[in-house]
Amino acid sequence: MKTVVAVKVVPAPAAVRFEPGLNRIVRHGVASVLNPLDRRALEVALAQRQRLGGTVVAVTMGPPDIEEQLGEVAAMGADRVVHLC
Repeated sequence: MKTVVAVKVVPAPAAVRFEPGLNRIVRHGVASVLNPLDRRALEVALAQRQRLGGTVVAVTMGPPDIEEQLGEVAAMGADRVVHLC
């Protein structure tokens, strides 16, 4: 069985700021982390793989500078990480 988990890299919750007047999140110069709920979904998929076998594929979309967080996804045990830029 192949399980696909969508993951997203987001600004660190403690570092979230908004641009005044534009109501957009400031991402430049802000630490990024794997979305905590997506991390949990990946953990559940990995536990399922351990019980039932198969592979886990993590898929994300984002800029090239999220490679560190995608390495973390691979280190958690994902068999494959797909990054769409």
